[in-house]
Order: sequence, then C-alpha cells, then structure tokens
Amino acid sequence: MKIFRILLFLFILIVLTSLVSAQIKDSDGDGVKDEFDMCQNTPNDAGLPLIEKGTKYLGCSCSQIEELQTADLDCLKIFCEVGRPLDISERFFSVNEINCGADYCIGNTLYNFPDVTYPKCVSGKLEKNCEPIVTENSVLCVYGQVGQKSDEKPVEKETVEVVEEPVVMETEENNYVQEAYDLVLENVELKDILQKTSREKFSENMVYLLNNVQVEKIKGVEEKEIQGTSVYIPYMNITIKPNELRTLENVLVFEKITKKEIGMKDILFDKEPLMISNKIIVWLIKDVPKEGVTISYKSKNPIELESQTIIVGEVKKIPIWKDWWPLILVPIIGYLSYLYIVRTNK
Repeated sequence: MKIFRILLFLFILIVLTSLVSAQIKDSDGDGVKDEFDMCQNTPNDAGLPLIEKGTKYLGCSCSQIEELQTADLDCLKIFCEVGRPLDISERFFSVNEINCGADYCIGNTLYNFPDVTYPKCVSGKLEKNCEPIVTENSVLCVYGQVGQKSDEKPVEKETVEVVEEPVVMETEENNYVQEAYDLVLENVELKDILQKTSREKFSENMVYLLNNVQVEKIKGVEEKEIQGTSVYIPYMNITIKPNELRTLENVLVFEKITKKEIGMKDILFDKEPLMISNKIIVWLIKDVPKEGVTISYKSKNPIELESQTIIVGEVKKIPIWKDWWPLILVPIIGYLSYLYIVRTNK
C-alpha cells in the first residue's frame, strides 16, 4: 500500500510537470513557443522578422515565409529582414517584362500587340496580359496578313478575384501623429474618449498599444465583370486583436488615405466611421473581442489604396497567474500528498 501511494504521488508530479513544460516548450529554439509557432522546424541559426502573435507567419524565417507562398513570387512585394517588420503585398503587374509576339491579320482585321508589356497578377498567378488593339478593315491587312498569320482568336479574359495577402502595420513616427492629435483637440467626443490626454501621452499610447495588440492590414483589388467590362475595386481591411492576456477598450483608429488621386467621395465603408476630416477617417471600437475586429473599406477609384494607420486606446492586462496555475499546483499537491503518506504511515 505504501508503494502504491508513492507511485501515485510520483505520477501526479510527472503529469503536472509535463503540463508546465508543454506551455513553455520551444522545439526549434527560435524564441517562439510551440503553441504560437507556425513553422515548427526553423533552423537554429535562422533569424526571424518581427511578426505579431496570431499571424500565419509567426515563428517563420524569411526562407520559410517564401516557401509558404502559394502565389507566384513575381506577383508579391515581400520585405523580410531579420529583426524588422514583415511586409507582404500583392502587385498588380509583375516587374518582369514580356514580348507579346508579332501582329497578325484575320481577313482584313488587324490584331496589333504591344511591343513590350508586363504580365498581370491575377489571384497571385501571372497572366500574360497581351491584349491586342483590334482594327477592322486595316490598310495593313490588304494582302490578308501582317507578319505571321494566325487563325486563332485572342483568348477572352476571365473574371477573377485577387487573393488577399497580409501587410503588417508600421508605427508612423512622422507628422501624421501630430495631425491625428490635432483632430482630437478639435473634437469634443474624441477628447472625452481619450480623457483629454496630452500630445506626448497620445504618442506614448500609440506605441504602447502597438506593442500589446496584433494589427494586420490587408490590401488588394477585386476584379468584377460588369456588363462585359472588367471593373477593379481596391479594398483595405484592418484587423485588430488583443495579445494574449490583454483586453482592448475604447479603441480609436485613425486612417489617412495617402493617394492624392483618391478622395473621400470615392470611399465606401462597411462600418460607419465616427468622423471624417480632410483625408483622415476615424472609427471608434468600444470593446474589442478576443477573436479581434476587422474594419473594411473600398474605393470606387481603381487606383490601389495606400494609407497610414494610427491606433490608440485602453489596454488592460489579465492576471498572468491564470496561465501558470500548474506551477502553483505542483508544490501544493506535492505537499498534500506528502502529508497524506506520512499520516497514513503513523
């Protein structure tokens, strides 16, 4: 009976110890715990870019991030350096030019191709982008051909949807911070939300919040076919999610459209903003759930959206002991088990 109690005691200690080690295990030694690591086999000598928790590349090296891409790398702008924020966005066109070949005629109709063009990036894949200028009854086709004649008609363009790729938000240390704070001074509601914070506190809160939340900006372009014509609709999604052991309240998102060609009349909102001033849009999110919240907007202007984003708000910590309860239970259960064994042996 005594041996059984001792074995039971040892079994309990082993189970609790394994629970603790599972929480802090880092199999590949890259500094990211296994429960958050999206690349479990990162080489020990590979440095990592800066990536917030909750994103699909956390714990991945630059080479692993490239391997995870399903899109053609010519269609992506990837900025990945050790110790710096990861930035991935989709190109409209590849940077590598192509030759579309010789012009030709079908009957008296001339198909005139561009001399040099760049492949389109559609759903992350290269599309040749060799649409000809068609001229009927062209004088160049009097003899039935120009260059090499072909009996094949140009391929019709299909309707496609652009794949979204993440862009990690960067902290803006420039005049935009001052511009956003000037809006706070001019608006009574913003003043009340921020409790009349000073300009210095406003900047400090912005930096502190970015270190304690996960912010992901996704930009892209949807291509839709309307009455036989392709229409490009740029969009921007901003996702905000509290880090582990954090809650977010009274979050203000200041979004500045930086493209001069895009005006506020071009923007369509999924969530109505609190206010719009010049080219700055302000949203208020009173409570951010654990799974996060996404703000989306689109543009009627086909030019790709570019923006600067500032986020301020209340960050609250959840007591950390809730995640380390096994460490507390190990000595308590061990001591109680010891007392039980001693008393039963008297």
